[in-house]
Amino acid sequence: MRGSRGIVTATCGRPYIRTAERISGSFRFGKRAAVTGNSMKKTFPKTEKELADRFDAGEDLESLGFDVKNAQVEQPRLKRVNVDFPEHMLAMLDREAELRGINRQALIKTWLYERLHATGK
Repeated sequence: MRGSRGIVTATCGRPYIRTAERISGSFRFGKRAAVTGNSMKKTFPKTEKELADRFDAGEDLESLGFDVKNAQVEQPRLKRVNVDFPEHMLAMLDREAELRGINRQALIKTWLYERLHATGK
């Protein structure tokens, strides 16, 4: 039987839509989510890397239960080491540090950091 808009109704009373006009279930869900806002529940990050990636991407993590106001950044534990350098090498380090406007220790830490990360370790 044809309805007023030319849609053939099936025997169960639901409208029959030709195949070309049918909307897939996933499309309907996506359309509904777009209309009602993203109502999908956020999932908690499974790894620290995933958390960092989502934070860097600008995702609001407070809705996951993170209390940003009371967050504390863990400081790395320091271990003191002693290194002996020849005097001429110390003079060269001091010159390089002075050119950069930093102290000798900061220069050494910076160079070691750069070297360790350049090799991928």
